[in-house]
Amino acid sequence: RVFLEGNPYLLGITMIVSLLHSVFDFLAFKNDIQFWNKNKSMEGLSAKTVVVSFICQLIIFLYLLDNDTSWMILLSSGVGLIIEFWKIGKAMHIEIDRTGRIPMLRFRDRESYAGNKTKEYDDIAMKYLTYVLFLLAAGFAAYSLMYERHKSWYSWILSSLTSCVYMF
Repeated sequence: RVFLEGNPYLLGITMIVSLLHSVFDFLAFKNDIQFWNKNKSMEGLSAKTVVVSFICQLIIFLYLLDNDTSWMILLSSGVGLIIEFWKIGKAMHIEIDRTGRIPMLRFRDRESYAGNKTKEYDDIAMKYLTYVLFLLAAGFAAYSLMYERHKSWYSWILSSLTSCVYMF
């Protein structure tokens, strides 16, 4: 039906843009993996930003799942999510803490990160950025709850968090 009733030029442009988007995603993933594989020191890099990036990517992936997005977009976002989690392992030490009833993941800074000025500046920046982000997130969530329609509470939370990720 798309081929018979749709504009063939628009369909062709859509296919070319989708193909280019996939190629650029692949190249970005490849370069990201190469950089983190070669990186031995966290000097000048923010470990907290790597964790925040993973959380943002997770929120976007869950939002896309909730809104029945195409498999091509979900695959790209899922691969990006896996790479972001892998990057946490390169930026920090991840341990499983089995002291409690429920095993928990514990993150420790790498020595190359903990011993330099980057961590100090990172802590200061994240402290103030967190205050602003939480205020904006709470304000937008309240606005969204009052003025927009949502399928469920889960959809409202994901929609609010995704909007905050894009705003952030």
